[in-house]
Amino acid sequence: MRKQIALCVGNDNYQYACLSKLDCATNDCREISNKLKNLNFDVLCYENLDRIAMHTAIDEFEARLPDYDVALFYYAGHGFECNGHNLLMP
Repeated sequence: MRKQIALCVGNDNYQYACLSKLDCATNDCREISNKLKNLNFDVLCYENLDRIAMHTAIDEFEARLPDYDVALFYYAGHGFECNGHNLLMP
């Protein structure tokens, strides 16, 4: 059986006033996490991460990847493009 891991991040709340609060990102993240668990994924699920916590979660996920056959990253929250780069907002 394949070993599967997923990192799911949902951000509704932001420290910067220019980013509006979202209503469903954390709920969406929880729902996707539950579905993935039912599909036998080991799930790392985080909500409302700041920049440092988001980097820590991604580093933890990356460190685990060699032990898995399948990896999935899911993000719900604000994202944008700047100078041709796509960015996810912590």
